[in-house]
Order: sequence, then structure tokens, then C-alpha cells
Amino acid sequence: MKRLKEEIVEELEFRILSEKYNPGERLPAERELAEEFAVSRPVVHEALLILEGRGLVTMRPRHGVVVNDFRQMGTVDLLTTLLLHTEEENLNAHVLASLYRVRALMESDAALLACDRGTPEDWDQLENLMSFESALSDPRELALRDFAIHQQIALISGNIVYPLLINSLKPVYLEYLKNFYGKKGDSPEIRKRQRELLDSLREGNGAKSGNIMKELSSYTLE
Repeated sequence: MKRLKEEIVEELEFRILSEKYNPGERLPAERELAEEFAVSRPVVHEALLILEGRGLVTMRPRHGVVVNDFRQMGTVDLLTTLLLHTEEENLNAHVLASLYRVRALMESDAALLACDRGTPEDWDQLENLMSFESALSDPRELALRDFAIHQQIALISGNIVYPLLINSLKPVYLEYLKNFYGKKGDSPEIRKRQRELLDSLREGNGAKSGNIMKELSSYTLE
């Protein structure tokens, strides 16, 4: 039963995000959706509650379920869903570019904050994560290392929200980083910039660290 509910959520999400249902439009009645998906009305109702929690619809007693403009009403939970809807390539590319722009700004600030809060032990731990003595070839291992580096700097920054945002989008980041490293391999250019980032963090150079971090966070847009 749980899987059926998830399938209904995924299908209705796709219809809304691909604008098969437009903002302001009413969804079919629960009875009609139950017939379409061959499930009971309570299952459909639970699926609609999930969609409402993500900001995609508004359930109005006696007036039906109305589609929201997800750009105005959507929550952070919707980001992963947007990125994983690869069927709509234009939407996917636009959302991805928007996300990575936010990521670059966020992680640049995280590096700036980390300069003031980091300890020698923090930088030693970060250097271990960067593993400059190890040559990796598996794109997934490269993606995991990259993610761990950015996650650690967010943690050191002391901003509570930054690591939570990064963690919430981990599956998406890893998927796109894996694709990036599958094409680029263990890029000498990125490794050089990571070393420079570590050095600038140890030196407490916030402006330089922020600029390098912004650059590193933008590489995967190439």
C-alpha cells in the first residue's frame, strides 16, 4: 500500500511539474483518481496530503484540490523531486543551474565563516578528506570525496543551516558529481584548487577561501 501511495505522489508530481496541470487548475476528484490508479480513496487522500506538504497543491474542503505555482509555494523538499524529474530536460537543466548558483554563494560564505572558526585539527581533518596522496578513478568515489570536502567546510563554518541544506540534497549532488567525474576524471585542476583552498583556510584568508570555494562549487556546471 505504501508503494502505491508513493507511485501516485510521483505521477501527480510529474504532471504538475511538467505543467500537465497548470497553477490554479483543480485536480480530478479523489474518486476519479482512485479509479484511475485502481486504489482506495484513502490512499489517494494520503498522497494528496504529501503533495500539499511539498507546496504543490492546496486542499480546500468542498472546493477540491487546487494546483499551486510551485515557484511560489514549494518547499525545500521539492528541490530533490525537481532535479530527479529528468524526463523534462529543460526544467531539469534550469533548476540545476539555479541550485548550483545558490550552492556556490552558500559555500563561498561557509568557507569565509570557517576561516574564523576553524582549528588546526579541523584543517588536518579536512586534509585527510582531500586525500592528496590518493589517486581515485571510480566516479562515485570521486563524488563522495568531493561531497565530504564541501560538507566538512559547511560544518566548520558554524552555520547550522548550511550542512542541513547540503545533506538534504546529497542524493542529487552525488548523482551529478558522479556524472561530472565520469567525464572529467580526477581533475588535476580541481585538485590544485582544493590544495589552494586548504592553504588559504589554514592562513585564515577568508576572502581568498570564499573565492576559491565559489569557483570549486561552480565546476560541475561545465
